[in-house]
Amino acid sequence: FYMDEAEVTNLNYLYYLDYLKTVYPPENPDFALIYKGAVPDTLVWRNRLGYNEMMTENYLRHSGYANYPVVGVSWIQAVEYANWRSNRVAEMALQEAGYIKRDAQYTDLNADSTFDIDTYINAPTETYAGNSDVLEGGNRRQQTDVDGNPINIYADRESGAITVKYRLPTE
Repeated sequence: FYMDEAEVTNLNYLYYLDYLKTVYPPENPDFALIYKGAVPDTLVWRNRLGYNEMMTENYLRHSGYANYPVVGVSWIQAVEYANWRSNRVAEMALQEAGYIKRDAQYTDLNADSTFDIDTYINAPTETYAGNSDVLEGGNRRQQTDVDGNPINIYADRESGAITVKYRLPTE
């Protein structure tokens, strides 16, 4: 089995929080709880035997702790982070392979139009809410069969362009 060499850092987790804030703005009442539910519990540093208010207030966002492991994350938050990371890595791999448009995660992303690896495998035309500019905007040369019909428009597991999903370790 494979395991990351290091823990998820505060900086990595802040990228995730920034993504959530961009795609699901907390100001919108429909999405208000998504960002709030992903923020780690910084009160894990509180201890009645010691004074750690500095860590409580600064640990996650202070640049001095950027490469320290993130703490105060629940199991559900960790699973959601692993799913998000899987989606971002797969999205970048598909862009590199030319299956989807470059920089779609910056230009064509909103709450209604996102990338999900499971959706792409099972129903690729539903990814990015069916936006054909993104799905067919890659730099791959079009392949056709003998009759001239397009083939291999979307990547599959056999193509090698779709990476494995990240997950938490199990027993």
